[in-house]
Amino acid sequence: VGGVEAPPRPEYASAQSWFMYSVRLPDMRARDAAVSALAGHGIETRLGFPPIHIQPYYRERFGCRPENLPVALHAWQRKIDIPAWPGLPEASQDEIVQVIKETLDRN
Repeated sequence: VGGVEAPPRPEYASAQSWFMYSVRLPDMRARDAAVSALAGHGIETRLGFPPIHIQPYYRERFGCRPENLPVALHAWQRKIDIPAWPGLPEASQDEIVQVIKETLDRN
């Protein structure tokens, strides 16, 4: 799907086991639209853990601000975890891909 980046796979990894599969979308607006559209189809997603520097403790204790680590923030703002496991029916896989594709086509 155009505009979607798959996660990198290190050369040393001969196999991978995912229960959620991370993909990167063009930006936070596209990510949020895809999350909303998938939820509308009853498909659960996750945003993963926000970068540590924007967690309340680090903001309050060390004065961290989102702009302190812009690459980490930007990476998180584009990422969603979509369902993926060996028993996920092919029809469900197709639906996930189609919803993301339609969402990106609209945005």
